[in-house]
Amino acid sequence: MDETERRIIEAAIKVFSEKGFVGASTREIADTAGVNEVTLFRRFGSKKNILHHIIHQAVEIYGYHVVVEPVAKIFEEKDLTIRQKLLNLLKDRYKLIMKHFPLLKIMLQESSLNTEIRNLFFEKVIMKAIKVAEVFMAEGIQSGYIREDIDPMTALRSLMGMLMFLIIQQNFFIKLTEKEVEQEIEKIVDIFLYGISK
Repeated sequence: MDETERRIIEAAIKVFSEKGFVGASTREIADTAGVNEVTLFRRFGSKKNILHHIIHQAVEIYGYHVVVEPVAKIFEEKDLTIRQKLLNLLKDRYKLIMKHFPLLKIMLQESSLNTEIRNLFFEKVIMKAIKVAEVFMAEGIQSGYIREDIDPMTALRSLMGMLMFLIIQQNFFIKLTEKEVEQEIEKIVDIFLYGISK
């Protein structure tokens, strides 16, 4: 990808994340990229082709190298407690998702409207996350620090649901400081591990 194509893709991510695919115009994408509309069409052919390029880029970013590899490294650390592993995991995921939030927003918006995109995102990202969670849970059960009756999918949904609510809050509502975010992540891990009952 050359510099012009990179600018068009970055502009499209910005415009699509703000207005959605249907609400975005090629004119606005071209203006945001600092190119004329003819250049946009010469490089990508259509708005739909730009979206497909972004989706495939998102799957690459949120696929193996982001979902599986770093998580596996965190969980492989032998000298850390389960609490420390989960803290490291959520801090890492928080930074990653915040960095790529506009891209994730596009993926979620378009997944709700397009079966092909939804299936691609589920297969390449969600299923890989589930497999990592299953391995972690199995090791935890075998080591005796996780209950045997916990479903990996439910555990993953609970943990990531709390993290995603924090991320949504940061992007749309109340902005916390970096220190407050770290404190919130610690609270999330403690609630996940120890529950809310006395």
